[in-house]
Amino acid sequence: MTIQAQRLGGLSVLHYGPQALIEDAYDANRRWREIAFLVFAVGLLGMGIFTGALWVRQRLPMYGWFSLGALFGTLRIIDRAWPDIPVAWPWLGAIAGICYLSHMALMCRFSVLATGPSPRMLDRCMDAAIVLGAVLTASAFALHRPGLFTLGLMTVVPIAVACLWLCARRAWSGAGAGAWLLTLALSAAIAAGLHDLLAVRISSASGLRHTYLQHAMFAFVPIMGWLVAERYSRTAASFQRLNADLAQRVEDRERQLTAAFDAMRAQQQQQAVSDERQRIMREIHDGVGSQLVALLNMASRPETPPGALREHVQLALDEMRMAIDSMQPANDDLSTVLATLRYRLQSRLEAAGIGVMWDVMDLPELRELSPNAVMHVQRILLEAFTNVLKHAQATQITVHAHPGGEEAAAVIAITDNGRGLGPAHLPPHGGAGERYQGRGLENMRFRAGAIGATLRIEPASHGGTSVTLAFPVQPNEPRAALG
Repeated sequence: MTIQAQRLGGLSVLHYGPQALIEDAYDANRRWREIAFLVFAVGLLGMGIFTGALWVRQRLPMYGWFSLGALFGTLRIIDRAWPDIPVAWPWLGAIAGICYLSHMALMCRFSVLATGPSPRMLDRCMDAAIVLGAVLTASAFALHRPGLFTLGLMTVVPIAVACLWLCARRAWSGAGAGAWLLTLALSAAIAAGLHDLLAVRISSASGLRHTYLQHAMFAFVPIMGWLVAERYSRTAASFQRLNADLAQRVEDRERQLTAAFDAMRAQQQQQAVSDERQRIMREIHDGVGSQLVALLNMASRPETPPGALREHVQLALDEMRMAIDSMQPANDDLSTVLATLRYRLQSRLEAAGIGVMWDVMDLPELRELSPNAVMHVQRILLEAFTNVLKHAQATQITVHAHPGGEEAAAVIAITDNGRGLGPAHLPPHGGAGERYQGRGLENMRFRAGAIGATLRIEPASHGGTSVTLAFPVQPNEPRAALG
């Protein structure tokens, strides 16, 4: 056993009786004190570490001051529970005293911050009280003047009362249940502190009376836990409301976008119908209409030969059939267009004594093969076949359609074994890119340019004429589609 100057001590209430009973009572009392101090130390340290982590993540002053105050409280309790701390006296006493008053002051600061902002004047007074109390405590143990330590503890009392008044006013103003809990905890801590200060320390009651401040100060630990849980619940509820609001906004926006999309789609459909009507009207006017006008003029002249009338009637029928065929869905398939054209012309060509060999390979799909583009392709090919019927005196036509590799998406070549192009139809300088004479060939070139294709009309290698229509490679077209 050691005696340490200025350490609060003395004889406690004496119990006497049989040794076995006295030892059992003493051991039970000692275990209770040790367990209580251990629970206080573990609780304060655990909550201090937890709030310190929260302060690192969120930088809320409330968490930082509580964590620091809990650390001081833990050091103070260790002094009571660990009798052989390897720190020389009176330094141990000075450290324990400074931790004691700092723990009380910082818990008061935490209480204020937990209920709202802390006034600057109160912060300055609290800092001054902590510094003054620490100086008085260190001086008390250095100069062996215990009264200075008592005076240092008393500097915290007015600060605690001011914090209690501020918390109570905020609780009364509707700050919430947390403000009421902190007001009650501060009231209990101030009452216990005044009891320990007046009834134990100043009166030198030493071991005759128990101290209660350490028990009252532990009430801040569960309150801190409740505040963290309550803040988490409010944050979770806020996020749920925010998610519900965002979901409602997204749903409203989706409805608006759906309505706008439906309106735009309906407008596009109406525009497509209008454009298609205009195209059909234009094709009928320029194709069937012009043929019927020419036929009417020829019929009005008695000297018109029947063969010419029959030819114009056939051309009018071809124009009408092409207008109908162009409205059929081609599904981006050029082979379908060729099959339809073969169905329309095969019998007519065979009736004229011309054999046709169709050599059509697997062709890639051509995007943007619209009815207007189909009409242009049909007119180009029909003009090529009509020229063979009228001028070539051919007996055989070969239609060869194949993928174009790297240079073209697809190529259609119509070759006959007729007498070939006359001088009037050859390029002026032999170049395939020059203008050709003749209205029919000019129309073919114009239609090929309208769909972005390339048209070549040139003598065939074994006599006759070759008409080649090459479709361009489309952007981002897969290489596999090119054969």
